[in-house]
Amino acid sequence: MGSSFQRRNLRFTFQLATGTFIKEGSPDNLVVDGFRAQVEIDAPGGYEFATCRVNIFGLERFVMERLTVINYQNLDYMRNSIQIEATDDEGQFSSIFLGEIYIAQADYTGAPDVAFVIEARAGLIGSLAPSPSASYPGPQKVSIIMERLATELQVRLENNGVDSTVTDMSMVGSPLHKVQTLAEAARIQYWYLPEEGVLAIAPRGTARQSEPVLYDYTNGVVGWPSKVHNGIIFTALFNPSAFHGCKIMMESEVSSCNGEWYIISMSHRLDSETPGGAWFTHFTATPEGTFLGGQ
Repeated sequence: MGSSFQRRNLRFTFQLATGTFIKEGSPDNLVVDGFRAQVEIDAPGGYEFATCRVNIFGLERFVMERLTVINYQNLDYMRNSIQIEATDDEGQFSSIFLGEIYIAQADYTGAPDVAFVIEARAGLIGSLAPSPSASYPGPQKVSIIMERLATELQVRLENNGVDSTVTDMSMVGSPLHKVQTLAEAARIQYWYLPEEGVLAIAPRGTARQSEPVLYDYTNGVVGWPSKVHNGIIFTALFNPSAFHGCKIMMESEVSSCNGEWYIISMSHRLDSETPGGAWFTHFTATPEGTFLGGQ
């Protein structure tokens, strides 16, 4: 009889802000996969960017020391970065987090079962990096200004139907602060998603352009969805096809939760190389036409 056990894998890519991992001339990045690991990613959406906490077991000591030492130095917000990828049902990796590390240290309390503990935040550099003030006299298309800001953030702009203009716009602060300022002035919503390489914009209360992802009891839903003040909440098996701003179609026994919604908040709990470990995402979704401040 075949086993019903499905192997889950997480892949981590570390990028050093300065220096190399071993010696001069060696790579400044390191890819790690196949290790037992625990990942918690909280992505509230809107003006709050994703954060993560990671435990990786079995890393070589020199790797842990290299990452730890470099991050105890405060070099004008120069931070190492971490990208996290997770496998789908076919074993293909999808990027689910990209951010800058602000805590990284080995936890020897459980030795010989040593965990390397990492905490990181998406948008840390984009929120702190200095950027010259910008002025746009007269009427200007919002999408054109956002495209310039996306380039500054080293991502591409995804425009989901924004065709409005602003007049005599002036902005100061970091690139992400400018994005927020412009979004508020233009009364639009945005998603800064470095793991997708995207700055997405849309009119308030409008989903990103996508086919709805179906959720029902044969397609990932765990337990029961619940109705809340701003839409529905539910837990499902991890599915990389569901992302911030995408449409979903809920079909359940709870009729008030059924129909089409779009995702405004999500959190992942993923354990790799762990029989019976977590592999779930908790969602909040709202109907189109609904907008909450800071969404």
